[in-house]
Amino acid sequence: MRATAQGIVWVGVFLGICVAPLAFALMGVSRPGQGFWTDFSVALGFVGLALMGIEFALVARVRAVAEPFGTDAVIQFHREIGYVGLVFVLTHTALSGPGVFAAFAVTELPWRARFAVLAVLALLVLMVTSVWRRRLRLSYEVWQVLHTVMATLAVTAALVHVLLVNHYVDSLWKQVLWAIMSAAFVGLLLWIRIVRPLRLWRRPWVVEQVIPERGEITVLVLRPRGHGGLCFQPGQFAWITVGRSPFSVTAHPFSFSSSAETDGTVAVAIKALGDFTSGVSAVPPGTTVYVDGPHGVFSIDQYEGAGFCLIAGESASSPR
Repeated sequence: MRATAQGIVWVGVFLGICVAPLAFALMGVSRPGQGFWTDFSVALGFVGLALMGIEFALVARVRAVAEPFGTDAVIQFHREIGYVGLVFVLTHTALSGPGVFAAFAVTELPWRARFAVLAVLALLVLMVTSVWRRRLRLSYEVWQVLHTVMATLAVTAALVHVLLVNHYVDSLWKQVLWAIMSAAFVGLLLWIRIVRPLRLWRRPWVVEQVIPERGEITVLVLRPRGHGGLCFQPGQFAWITVGRSPFSVTAHPFSFSSSAETDGTVAVAIKALGDFTSGVSAVPPGTTVYVDGPHGVFSIDQYEGAGFCLIAGESASSPR
């Protein structure tokens, strides 16, 4: 029941964040000659910007947000509302100003329009590189850096665009509301890029053993260094950073493969499937690792039930 109540609260917060920006357009006073379609366009733009900000919250790895739904569901929702937000932003762009083709003459546009073009272009690059990452042959590490930079650039440029337009934030209550939304966005950035990495930096781990297994699987046994480690439930996972600073953009999620009853060390079993995972077997013992976890609710301890049936299997081509 606790998770259900949390889920209801977060759904309400999500709807509130989406609806609140409409106050800028629906409760504002239109300028002379400004009709319905202009106000409608502004409303779409504000909602699109709110969705872009929510995207950061969904991938901030805040356990209280992910716990009621599960991390997989939150990440999938992050992908889906990305498409919705893009539609809102592009529709806003199509209905605003002299037209979409004016974007090709950037030097002739006022600065508020230039920042709008920058935000849209960054958003398009973000979406294209995410949807067609494999076709573009972008490694996961390169894509993650590009994704972070483009997302930050898109939201920042959009915020500057709104401030330069000014007409929709010219009263005190609008400025307060906009300041709260902007502060929330900045706070998320600080949490993701500074606060959380600092917390991880203070709790390093070290690779104690590198154990090769069948099927191109490598088990990393990790031991906490200078702290008591962590407790997790069966089925949970962590994002790990191997041999890099916790401030680096790239981290990789892996489920714990060791027993949750074991004190001290934890283990993750990693199959060679990509750029990072293919090199795990060469990681030398003693390498510093940062563990962000535990996360996830894929555990029988999270759900009530008369019983559970767990089925494990392997592909026909796997070595036996």
